[in-house]
Amino acid sequence: MNKHQFHDSGIVDEGLSDETGSIEDELNHQENDIPKKPSQSYLEIIAEAILKTPNRMMQLYEIYNYFQQK
Repeated sequence: MNKHQFHDSGIVDEGLSDETGSIEDELNHQENDIPKKPSQSYLEIIAEAILKTPNRMMQLYEIYNYFQQK
């Protein structure tokens, strides 16, 4: 006979979860929502945006829009 008595509570460990799914699924979903860092530096992207305009000038909101399109 076993020295230590084991009581089976009937609880199966399948990871932490709630009604909508596991916490791991939620974390994976959140990671997919995080924008990825571009392969170019921010300086390179800003320079690229400005150099593509005819007058070589942009306002900040235009640069921001360019980033959003990247």
